[in-house]
Amino acid sequence: LNHYGTGFVSFDNKTMSSTVIEDGVVQGQSVWLYGAGWGFRKVLNWVTKRFGNYPIYCTEAGWSVQANNALEAKYDPGRVMYYYSYLSEAWRAMTEDGVDLRGFAAWSFADNFEWERGYSERFGVMYNEFNFGIDPNAPGKDSPIYNAKTGAYDGVCGNDCLVNGIPSSNTTIAYSQTRHAKGGLLYMQWMWRGSEVPSPNRWLAASMGADVCYGEGAYSIGSHKFNCALSSDVPGPAPVCPVAYGQCGGYVGSLPFVLPDGCALCPTGFTCVKVNKYYSGCKVA
Repeated sequence: LNHYGTGFVSFDNKTMSSTVIEDGVVQGQSVWLYGAGWGFRKVLNWVTKRFGNYPIYCTEAGWSVQANNALEAKYDPGRVMYYYSYLSEAWRAMTEDGVDLRGFAAWSFADNFEWERGYSERFGVMYNEFNFGIDPNAPGKDSPIYNAKTGAYDGVCGNDCLVNGIPSSNTTIAYSQTRHAKGGLLYMQWMWRGSEVPSPNRWLAASMGADVCYGEGAYSIGSHKFNCALSSDVPGPAPVCPVAYGQCGGYVGSLPFVLPDGCALCPTGFTCVKVNKYYSGCKVA
C-alpha cells in the first residue's frame, strides 16, 4: 500500500462525477500533497474491510519540504509532525481496530529526482547536497519542452529548469557530496530504536546535534563550517522501555503485544486493564 495524502470527496448523482477538496488539510511543498493522519487510519481500515484481514505493508508515505541548504533542512517540523501523526494513527488502527499492519516505509531515505519537479521537491529524511557547478548536458531555461498531447514542441522550460537544480557531471566533485540528517530522520531513528511512537516535541526545533553531516571533509554555509563523518552518535540511544506507557497487552495487528525484556508491564501506580480483544492499556490503579 502506498499512501501520501488525504482529501474530502463529494459525488454528484446527476453528473456521475466526483470532486476532491482539501480545505482545512495541511499542505506540503508538492501541490498535490495534503497530509492528515486520520486519513491513513481510514484507508487501512477500508482495505482490511474490503479485502479481508491480510497483512499490510505501507511501502511509501512521505512529506515534501523545500530547503536551500542543510541548516534549513534540519528544521523539519512539517515532516516530523507528518510521521508522528501517521504512525500514531497507524498504531490506533492496529491496536484499536485490529488492522494487521506489518511494516511502514518512509519515502524517502534521501532527497532524489522527483519526476518533473526534478531536485526542487525534497521528500528525503536525509538532505542531499546536489549542486556542484553546472552539468553542460542538463536542460536550461531555453530548452524546448515537448507536449505529449500535441506531439510537438511547446515553449521553453524557463525558470523550472533553474529551480529544479542542475547537479554537476564532474565525478571528482560528486565524490565530495555530503548528506545531512533532517529533524525527520532523527525522529525516525529514535522511534526505530525505542519501543513507542515518541512525542515530537524535542524534534520540533533544529537544535539537536547541530548539523549532522555524513560524508568526507567539511560542509560550509557562509561563515559556518561543519566537519563531516561516515557515522554519528546523534540522536543517541533511545530508551529501551516506553517513556509514556499506553498499551500493556493485546495485539499489534495480528501479533501478540510484547514489551522488551526487563520492562515493567505498567509503571508504578498503574494497572493493565483490558479495553477490547486487541488492546489493553495502563490505567491508574
